[in-house]
Amino acid sequence: MMGDGRRVAVTGLGLVTPLGNDVASTWEALTAGRSGAAAITAFDAAGFPVRIAAEVKGFDAAEVVGDRKLLKSANRYQRFGLAAAVEAMRDAGIQPNETTASDWGCVVGCGMMGVDFDELEAVHRFCTVDDEIEPERLVNGDLPFDPMRFCRSQPPTGLAVLLRHFGIHGHASSVHTACASGGQAVGSGMRLIREGTAQ
Repeated sequence: MMGDGRRVAVTGLGLVTPLGNDVASTWEALTAGRSGAAAITAFDAAGFPVRIAAEVKGFDAAEVVGDRKLLKSANRYQRFGLAAAVEAMRDAGIQPNETTASDWGCVVGCGMMGVDFDELEAVHRFCTVDDEIEPERLVNGDLPFDPMRFCRSQPPTGLAVLLRHFGIHGHASSVHTACASGGQAVGSGMRLIREGTAQ
């Protein structure tokens, strides 16, 4: 990218998409003109008028990242980001180490809370009494599900998972601007590099 200050280049690519779980398979499907849309499998969509979606298929984060404890801290969507980041780092041929960890920065773009449908359903069922929602049950009730679900659903959790996996100790921020998040995160990262805040 040209302009004032230090030049910045994208040096690694990583993807997890409805077309493939890495760059090669996604690109092959794109060039073949295949669609990523199919019948919904993440939950029972029988009661909905639309029963197709572009889901990520056949994804197993453990095949890419062997740290089970770390994966337990991440929801499905954060695992997508982690797997894509692992591929991008491998593609770039770079990795932080103990000496350079504080020079590295990480900017992550993400949307709203990432909650699985079954988690929403469990909360809804627990808080419903006689067809009425009683939100106070969230704080006063004996929750029938893991409260860590709420921690995993927060946008900064994906950032924390990446920092922990790669051992990055420098600048860290997450961008939450809906559909613009990814582009803004790239721009923020570029600015950090240009300014010398991160490498």
